Amino acid sequence: MIDIFRHDGYLPDGRSSHFNGATQGGSNADNVLADAFVKGVRGRVNWDDGYAAMVKDAEIAPPSNNDERDTGSSTKEGRGALQDWLQHGFITTNFNRSVSRAVE
Repeated sequence: MIDIFRHDGYLPDGRSSHFNGATQGGSNADNVLADAFVKGVRGRVNWDDGYAAMVKDAEIAPPSNNDERDTGSSTKEGRGALQDWLQHGFITTNFNRSVSRAVE
């Protein structure tokens, strides 16, 4: 996942066949990386890059990929609807899948 971030710019969520598919709404890669770090996974993992990827997910909204299911934000990477999180601390109904994104 960290290597995908290095090459594609964001952590993946729904990755299939070397392509970021539709996400469930959240940024689950952040949870996976945090869990691995807490459990002591080390070795050849570059945790500086992993942390940078998680910070980017938390602070920089990905561009919209113009998915007809949600034209207001990205449905394939990063945290769609991040603008609401940053401004309000929750996701308004201005974004499709607001409940799914919040629960994720």
